[in-house]
Amino acid sequence: MRKKLKFISLLFLLGIFSLPANATRRFWIGAVSNSWKNTANWSATSGGTGGASIPGSNDTAAFNGVSTIHRCNLDTLVNVKRLSISGDTLSQGAYTITLGSTGGNLTGGVFLGGSAAISTAGAFTIAGTTFTSTSATFSISASFTFTSGSFAHKNGKLLFSATNTITGSITLYALEFAPSSTAVNTIASGTTLTVNNTLTISGAASETINTGAISAKGNITITNSSTTGTGTATITINGTGTQTLTGTASVGEGKLPNISINKSSSDTLKLAGIISIYGNWTYTAGIINPGSSTVHFANTQTITGSHALYNVNFSGGAARVFTIASGTILTINGTMATTAANTVTINTGTIYAKGNISITNSAGGAVGSASLVINGTASQTLTGSGTAGLGVLPKITIDKTSDTLHLTSIITVNGDWIYTQGKVDPRTSTVVLSGTANLDGQITAGSVLMSFYTLAISGTITLTGNIDVDNNLSIGNGATLSAGSNDIYIGGQWSNTSGTWTFGTGTVIFDGSTYKQIKKTISGAAATETFYNLSFNRGGASQTLGSPVVVNNVLTLTKGHVKTTTSNYLTLIDNATLVGGSDSAYVHGPVRKIGDDAFVFPLGDTTLSDSSAYHPLGMTAPGVNTDEFEGSYFALGQTYGDSLVDSLGSISTCEYWAINRIMGSSAPTVSVSWNKNSCNVEDYSDLRMAQWNGTKWLDLDVASVTVADYQGIVTGDITPGYSINPVPILIGRRGKTYEYALLKKKLDGGYYQAINGRLFFRYDEEYNDADGYLTFNIYEDQKENVFPPITSNNSLPPSIRPHVVYGTNYYRLNTIQCNFTNTGGTLPNGFYILEVINEKNEHWYLRFKNYSVIDVVCGYPPN
Repeated sequence: MRKKLKFISLLFLLGIFSLPANATRRFWIGAVSNSWKNTANWSATSGGTGGASIPGSNDTAAFNGVSTIHRCNLDTLVNVKRLSISGDTLSQGAYTITLGSTGGNLTGGVFLGGSAAISTAGAFTIAGTTFTSTSATFSISASFTFTSGSFAHKNGKLLFSATNTITGSITLYALEFAPSSTAVNTIASGTTLTVNNTLTISGAASETINTGAISAKGNITITNSSTTGTGTATITINGTGTQTLTGTASVGEGKLPNISINKSSSDTLKLAGIISIYGNWTYTAGIINPGSSTVHFANTQTITGSHALYNVNFSGGAARVFTIASGTILTINGTMATTAANTVTINTGTIYAKGNISITNSAGGAVGSASLVINGTASQTLTGSGTAGLGVLPKITIDKTSDTLHLTSIITVNGDWIYTQGKVDPRTSTVVLSGTANLDGQITAGSVLMSFYTLAISGTITLTGNIDVDNNLSIGNGATLSAGSNDIYIGGQWSNTSGTWTFGTGTVIFDGSTYKQIKKTISGAAATETFYNLSFNRGGASQTLGSPVVVNNVLTLTKGHVKTTTSNYLTLIDNATLVGGSDSAYVHGPVRKIGDDAFVFPLGDTTLSDSSAYHPLGMTAPGVNTDEFEGSYFALGQTYGDSLVDSLGSISTCEYWAINRIMGSSAPTVSVSWNKNSCNVEDYSDLRMAQWNGTKWLDLDVASVTVADYQGIVTGDITPGYSINPVPILIGRRGKTYEYALLKKKLDGGYYQAINGRLFFRYDEEYNDADGYLTFNIYEDQKENVFPPITSNNSLPPSIRPHVVYGTNYYRLNTIQCNFTNTGGTLPNGFYILEVINEKNEHWYLRFKNYSVIDVVCGYPPN
């Protein structure tokens, strides 16, 4: 029996010594002192005898309360594989503790941290121990669990450097996440880590903090430089006094999980650097001092609570939807930016943009429902993405109480564009409006504080106010623009590409007095483009029609030229009226009129100077309201033929008109207007209307001639024959012609015969006369005054005075005038000299004989 026991003991000893090195355990027995490094205090078995080696890097150091001296004071560096405390007291002192892959399991007893570092590569559990951490850094590379006992931070730091799970709510002094490689730190559901001092996220590797909560009572410092971190945990910033949240130096680095700001109403949170947020951002209470920081929202997330930030960047590595909670106003005092290449959608709440807005997001498809209110008091710039349909913004409201909003690049908006107040400088930007939305430019006559440069309609847009477009307006394929009762001012081109234009009862005004290009195009998607009221008030610029244009109510010509063609003409429907028309405002090309209204076609020619370009064509009222006529003017000689009826003596060789009966059978009479650029208009009493009938020019006689300054109107007395269309019309003179004497700078020996008070003469003028009056004197042939010199401003009635222009001038002068007081109102028969004096005091002369066979009544011209 004794031999058998000895054999078993030997086997046991052999077994002990054959255990692998990492299976060694050392038990604290405190046999002689509280010194860690005294081997007498360590046993290989619980409660055994001392003398075992002190625990090493492959050992477990166990404190289970089975000891003589229940306290162990470290007096050397400790490096063990595992620390187990279920009884006794372990005091760290000033020596570091390094725990290996199996970490620490503390289920009882007391741990008194000292002033040196503690690190564990394995899981660390506190489940009943009274635990006081080190005042230095406690680094954990595995899971940390606190279930019972107590945890005191001793103003030290708890640092997590690898993927782990943190369980159990504790209060820390400082907390740091410093991953050495990609790490996911999961704070267990229901766990709150309260950090009284600094919360730090550092390192270069990706850091994700999930699930639980961190209550940050002190500052938060982010130096982590990874761009791939995420997280679902919530960091609540709720310390008393002033706290600072400091971000990184680059957008997208060290992204934080959910952030909740809930400080007392009198305490301040300062923001610094670039703060990137992966989770939700919630503001409840406290004062936020954003400084010059940037908050970068980097994931689909919700922003809750009205507050102010400085710079805000909406971005992300995939399509992102940012929701501003209902009732929340996010005020951005610095720059608002949307970036990256994926869709950025901003929904629900309101953004007050006090600074610049920069859109570099290069994705389309956003249909955000938030409201972006641009209401800074200083100068602001809204810069678009540069490409239509990309970097889409939600609805815009401009509400500036002072200074100017500048628009730059191509800006796309999916939602309303509402102007309330402030000055808007469009520069050379393009605004693209998509979606179903309202557009309100809020301009009034003479006061344009908000204008677009180029406006592109790509959605269904309804005007709720007037708008002003300095350059071009386009309605895209499938788009709709509805005017309602509002007006549109356009400085450039109107373009409708297979879109829908609902004109309502408003007016489209083509203005642009400073527009640089001379020719722009109105083009319509359908056969015609219809306007209710159409107005042209362009400073010397021409508007060219790229499609037929119809006016339903009023066409107003204030300034500028409208160019039409035989296929792209301008039409006024029945009862539509014309306002204006002048030498500086007319239509070059065909104009049509439908209805039974008398009408004046506002015609002119851009090859003529603006002092004499207007040559309207009038017609009496057609008989039926469906009749349609077209009028045209040509500032060139006709090429139909030279054959005249006997009653015509001559016809104009420099201009003609055409009236074309498009529909109906009415035959209105016509009138045409002449001015100083017209030819064959010298003797007003001889003027006639002439019509080409396919063979010769017919005499339409004249119903009336009206003269005012340098221009007049000749109205036909006979209805033109409309057997050919269009009917060429021009100004002629009746068959009896007169020989015009040529004035010379020196008198010759002959004389001209003036009969019955009519003296016909011409001379070549080298200058334009400033006042348009003919200045002349009449002398007896012996150079003795018959009466005081006579000048045109008191001898010729103002409404019919002749005019003096550069080139050849033709005149008929009455030699019998009412103010020949010394002759009783008549010029006696006899020989006289006519002297004409120009602006440069140059003189022309004509010797003439006055011979009256009848008594002529005072007046001009005689019948």
